[in-house]
Amino acid sequence: MTTNSNRAPRRVLVTGAAGEIGTAATAELVEHGIAVTALSLAGPFPPGADRIVVGDATSPTDVAEALDGVDGVVHLAAIPHPTLGTPLEVYRTNVTATFNVLSSAGALGVPRAVIASSINAFGVPMNAHGPMPAYFPLDEELPVDLEDAYSLSKHSDESTSRMAWRRWGSTSSRSGSRWSRTSRSCARRQPASAPTRLARCARGGATSTRAMPPEPSGSRSRRRSADPTSSE
Repeated sequence: MTTNSNRAPRRVLVTGAAGEIGTAATAELVEHGIAVTALSLAGPFPPGADRIVVGDATSPTDVAEALDGVDGVVHLAAIPHPTLGTPLEVYRTNVTATFNVLSSAGALGVPRAVIASSINAFGVPMNAHGPMPAYFPLDEELPVDLEDAYSLSKHSDESTSRMAWRRWGSTSSRSGSRWSRTSRSCARRQPASAPTRLARCARGGATSTRAMPPEPSGSRSRRRSADPTSSE
């Protein structure tokens, strides 16, 4: 299925829909007249979703079923903290789910996909060694210092999102505290909660995403904050 990524989707798949952010993102989409397919391991499922798939985002079969008839994806299914599994479980689950969802959607021609990134994608917040960010204010080109499996999984997920754009040409964006150029264009124009930002990216319309550019090939000189304990 190939559709115009510049218009609002008719139906969006929300993975991890039974979670707190998934429930709120579903409500935001439904409020704007967009039908939602909800995929999660178990309920309770958000009441606004009119199609429910009980399944695993790491399963190609379950994701294929959930993608039927959709023209947008909000991917939230993940182990959300490094203490909620072994390092291998956290990393394997998160990166497998993201690759499975984005690659399956791309192969079907789904034109728009949004993933939930994290401030932890650059590794500093949960780093046991206590490093400081390389500079302030933080931006999407900040050097990474990865020390835990969850942060590594989020960094890997951002690379997967970039790959999906390059391979299938789908509009792919990531929303979170660490912003890509794409995420800035679709979700940072107005302050909003995480579910609202995710739903806004998925909806497109007046705040539609652009194609994600490749990772910068070189570094730029950057202004450092005079106070290393402050950020914007």
